[in-house]
Amino acid sequence: MSAKIFWIDLPMGSPGMIRLIREHELAAEFKRLKARQRRVSLAAPFWGLGAASMLGLRRGPEIRVLCRFDSPACNPKALLELIKVGALIRSHRRLHAKLYITDAAVIIGSSNPSRYGVTQEGDILGGTVEANILTDDSSVVGETRDLFQRLWDDQIETTQVSSRMVEQEIRRRELDPPAITPRTLTARSLISACREAPELFGKVFVVAYNTGLGDGGKAALKQLQSQSGASDEELGIADFRNAWGYQFENAPLAGSWLVDLSCKGKSPRVWGASRVPLPALRLRVRGENDVTPTIRGIVSVPGAVGDFRMSTQDKEDILSVAQRLLRDGEDFVALPRVVEMIDKAKRAVDGSSRDGARAAST
Repeated sequence: MSAKIFWIDLPMGSPGMIRLIREHELAAEFKRLKARQRRVSLAAPFWGLGAASMLGLRRGPEIRVLCRFDSPACNPKALLELIKVGALIRSHRRLHAKLYITDAAVIIGSSNPSRYGVTQEGDILGGTVEANILTDDSSVVGETRDLFQRLWDDQIETTQVSSRMVEQEIRRRELDPPAITPRTLTARSLISACREAPELFGKVFVVAYNTGLGDGGKAALKQLQSQSGASDEELGIADFRNAWGYQFENAPLAGSWLVDLSCKGKSPRVWGASRVPLPALRLRVRGENDVTPTIRGIVSVPGAVGDFRMSTQDKEDILSVAQRLLRDGEDFVALPRVVEMIDKAKRAVDGSSRDGARAAST
């Protein structure tokens, strides 16, 4: 069962048509409603394969779709089907509402557009129990359209979903390697663990910089922090209240870890590590690069048991190559490569010390 039902008594009035429709009725009702409409708008977090055909979506009227692109329950192949019929798609990171909107009427309820939430007549036992309200009451239709528009225009929590993003996500899911048994590494600090198994740390990057966020970037990040709350396990929302932000021309990889190396001022400093959420959220800033918020934490990597803190020695080692990293000008340098730089610099110092000692003994 997916429906949520709360019973209350309301004063009697004279609303427009209103009635309950079940999961096996929704597709037919929506097809009827959208006939001869110039625009349809649909909001639902999870889209299943075949949803576009099931709802009768075709090229012609403007189609706008809100989804939760970051969720494993949102099938990117279903989104590709929507794009092929001309739909514009945006993703809202907290979306849970299910709205089917035309100019004349709306359906509001619990049905996601999937083979479970919207079934066909005759296969009702194959889906979930859903409850939806269909109404043409003008005030409800207007308020629902206004809600959709606010979500669609939200510059903080809503991001555009392009065909390229969808195709990349399809490939990522198809190529996702099978689950492996994580290794238990001997080392516990970050740099030592990377030396032991560098192949596991390819998505950990050192970020060296000597300028901070622009004024617009600071304002955007502050707004995100002020609008965020505690993590919601059901929706998988990241807690951005204490988020860091990076403002580079190229966005970091979603799911990657960033080791923060500030080279501002006279003394460089390693502030810690933070993770780019999945998918990466990008805050648009006029006249500046987009801001990518990250969540501070202790580095963990697929394929290794536990997490890896940065020791005092780790931070000193990273600081020893800070100027070279800054001089090279790369925004994100993979940790295994940074460790190679550190070890090469140490070997050079050790070699010079041995040479000096030999010269002194002679």
